[in-house]
Amino acid sequence: MLVFLPSYSLLKNCVEDWTKSDTISPSVLHRLELSKNKVIVEPTGSQEAFEDAKAEYNESIRLHGNCVLLAVYRGKMSEGVSFNDDFARAVICVGLPLPNYGDRAITAKRAYNDEQRILRKRTDLLPGDEWYKQQAYRALAQALGRCIRHSTDYGIVVLMDSRHCHDNFMHFGDGGVCQAHKNLPKWMRLHVRNLSRNKNQCMNVQPTDAYPSSIPGGWPGLKVEISRFFQEAVTYCLELEDEQRIAYRKAQESHDEEEVLQFNQQTGCWGLKDNQAGQSLPESSIKTEPVITITSP
Repeated sequence: MLVFLPSYSLLKNCVEDWTKSDTISPSVLHRLELSKNKVIVEPTGSQEAFEDAKAEYNESIRLHGNCVLLAVYRGKMSEGVSFNDDFARAVICVGLPLPNYGDRAITAKRAYNDEQRILRKRTDLLPGDEWYKQQAYRALAQALGRCIRHSTDYGIVVLMDSRHCHDNFMHFGDGGVCQAHKNLPKWMRLHVRNLSRNKNQCMNVQPTDAYPSSIPGGWPGLKVEISRFFQEAVTYCLELEDEQRIAYRKAQESHDEEEVLQFNQQTGCWGLKDNQAGQSLPESSIKTEPVITITSP
């Protein structure tokens, strides 16, 4: 499981609070370790510290099949690292990683976009506020993309922020995508489901052709839904792997039956190969091209 938070300061505060315990109940980190064997916190130091943390996480998965990685958006763990298959079956994205609003570079960029749109009619530039939000969703997309890395990979993504929720009173734009999801990656926009505290279907979110039903029952309901998802996902992906394997075998057999090129050592030319005899066809019956040899001085 990968858990991404908006900043290192928030990550540090969470770790400090989750380490505290009392005589009544153990700490949050201790309960996580009991459930997932180990908790790895993304380091802020050198590249060597990052590699050690990543290796420790991978080793825990290989030996025990479980681990929790606490990391941040825009960090090394959220960009450029693949957690294929069992190395990540869940990603929890906490909040929206909005850039520092008061940063001088951010303020200048927002002002520049607004100015260019007004004075020079630059419709190719987003309004300053839209550009500002886009930076957060780009970082969010990088983080949640760590989980699903190929066509037969699977996992769940939990967006822990009410700004991702939609209801019937929100405007639906082009393609039936509500405003709350228009900045999410295209592959998941129409698959986001609200978590409702009600035991029954959420009253203000009705299933439509574009959006599935919500998940009722709060956290217990989510637990049931996650269990159902993983049972179905394993079977589905195994069947998909078999289909791909059969398709690959057919493509390979079809390729073997086709004529392929073979290099003739004696003539120094490429020619068509006789598939049945395994020999090059007579030089008079094929078109050849000379071999060009490139040498350095």
